[in-house]
Amino acid sequence: MKGLSIQGRWEEDPKKVKEEVKSFFVHKFKEEDHLEVSLDGVLFKSLHWKITSYYQRSFFEKEIKITIWDCDGNKCPGPDGCNFRL
Repeated sequence: MKGLSIQGRWEEDPKKVKEEVKSFFVHKFKEEDHLEVSLDGVLFKSLHWKITSYYQRSFFEKEIKITIWDCDGNKCPGPDGCNFRL
């Protein structure tokens, strides 16, 4: 690159060209301030502690086996494109 048009004026000084290119990209990729959403004061429904403790417990091997055996190999594929038949 021989030079660059800076504010309508042709510039060939490498230092000025580098500064202009750097300034361009710094401005181009500068993170803009975005409005942040706050949920302070918003009340959400929550599950009873007995229900949450049930879902936080460890799985039993029997539960895993039942779940796997109940899967049908003829059902549509999952996100990976495979069903249980493969």
